[in-house]
Amino acid sequence: MGRENEAPLYIISCVASYLPSDEDKIVPNVIQAIISTPIQTGIVHTALKYTGVRLISQLENWIAKNDQQILKSIIQYLLSLLVDKELRHISVDTILIISQQGRKQLLNDLDQIIQATLWLDLIDNGSDAAQCLLKASSKIISRLTSIDDIHRYLKLLFDQQIQSLTQILSTQSDTNYSSITKRLDCLTAIFR
Repeated sequence: MGRENEAPLYIISCVASYLPSDEDKIVPNVIQAIISTPIQTGIVHTALKYTGVRLISQLENWIAKNDQQILKSIIQYLLSLLVDKELRHISVDTILIISQQGRKQLLNDLDQIIQATLWLDLIDNGSDAAQCLLKASSKIISRLTSIDDIHRYLKLLFDQQIQSLTQILSTQSDTNYSSITKRLDCLTAIFR
């Protein structure tokens, strides 16, 4: 898929929210084409992948009412795009949109989402994308019914923030203020 495919995807993304949830001919094929695109840079233009992810976020209502295997594949695809700095934010935004719908099916992917959250927060030092994924993770955690599971997952998220904050506070530097603020924003994102 090259750049010439970006315009049709963009047009579809503009009308995607108006598609009926029982549409079963075009949407599944479009989603499959998007999540089948190679994630390696240079093979498929970043703008095309960006537009594809944007389209997925626009199709959220359709996804919610259809095959949950598609949801699992979509989450896998979005998580795989986190390695690309240009696609990171749109990917986590889409994960957040999907997680806000309150679907318990995402609980099946929680371990992988938490691992991705911890990884992204570690390498991207409390960035907006990391905060967005922290928010999505906490939304999914809120769907858990076991207090022990809720405690375990929240502890993972909080421990990393507290450890990073402690490390920042132990070194004296004029740039600490920004780092401290980012870490406090991350803690806040978990509570939202």
